[in-house]
Amino acid sequence: MGSQGPLEDEELIPLSEAAALSGLTPEHLAWLARKGRLRAKKVGRDWLTTKAAVLEYLGNSFMRSQNPRKNLR
Repeated sequence: MGSQGPLEDEELIPLSEAAALSGLTPEHLAWLARKGRLRAKKVGRDWLTTKAAVLEYLGNSFMRSQNPRKNLR
């Protein structure tokens, strides 16, 4: 995703905590992570991200405006 760096240097948080921070559901955040729209890392069965990555996603109106179904027919 562009110039976004790896998550190794930042404190990782579970998507449940990221959901409380963002107002989005953990399921939606997991979907965003799978699609590469949210910087996140899968550890075992769990997705982890950072507060900075969540705020970055929320502040990026271009990424938030992408409709994944608009080109399906």
